[in-house]
Amino acid sequence: MDQYNQTQNNQTPLSRAASGGHVEVGRMLLEAKNVDVNKENPLSYAASRGHVEVVRVLLEAKNVDVNKGDAQKQTAQSRNAEKGRVEGGRLLLEGKKCESRRWTNKSKTNPNKPRCRRPLRQGT
Repeated sequence: MDQYNQTQNNQTPLSRAASGGHVEVGRMLLEAKNVDVNKENPLSYAASRGHVEVVRVLLEAKNVDVNKGDAQKQTAQSRNAEKGRVEGGRLLLEGKKCESRRWTNKSKTNPNKPRCRRPLRQGT
């Protein structure tokens, strides 16, 4: 195991950077060759603490899994909602990587804004 994926107090360097809102450190770590962007769920740390720019950077990572649960089986979206963080939740849903919702282009109040249509079913 390399230094980028070692855990200390159940956090990798990337999850610690996400937890602290350190955008540039997060970018630097994501550029490292063998970083596991999902280990110890840095996206959940950033989302639950309201670090919107870190959420944005993590969503740009190639292999990020927005549907990965943490130790308590909570996703970044559920942690974000639990804390009432609106902007981070919008980013997670608008990133269209979330499997939790299907999208439609038709919104009665704003035709330019996508809205959730219905939850995906298992295996779809």
